[in-house]
Amino acid sequence: MQVATTTELKEAIALLTIRSEEQKNEIRNDFNQLLLSLTPSNLLKSAANNIAGDPDVASSAIGTTLAVGAGMLSKKIIVGTSKNIFKSLLGTAVEFAVIGGFRKNAEVIANVALRLLKK
Repeated sequence: MQVATTTELKEAIALLTIRSEEQKNEIRNDFNQLLLSLTPSNLLKSAANNIAGDPDVASSAIGTTLAVGAGMLSKKIIVGTSKNIFKSLLGTAVEFAVIGGFRKNAEVIANVALRLLKK
């Protein structure tokens, strides 16, 4: 862009100032959208949508979650608030046994869970 007169220079400066402000506003808006997308709730929603989009990953994730949850629950039921080391060891053994049982049947359990979640 060739500027020959002071009037043209002032017009060019005005245009560049306007363009600069527009770019600043665009960057500011993009940054705000980025911040919103990085909130914990949006990250969880995005992860859940990604998992739900791939049936193999969804089935594996649900199966693993159910297995670990059932194992922890069974240990809590057996051990309770007891400080007895033998009861704690028994609870840990039962926890791993329940997790193993769930993992062996994970596909069936996950498919049932997916059908329940889709209702």
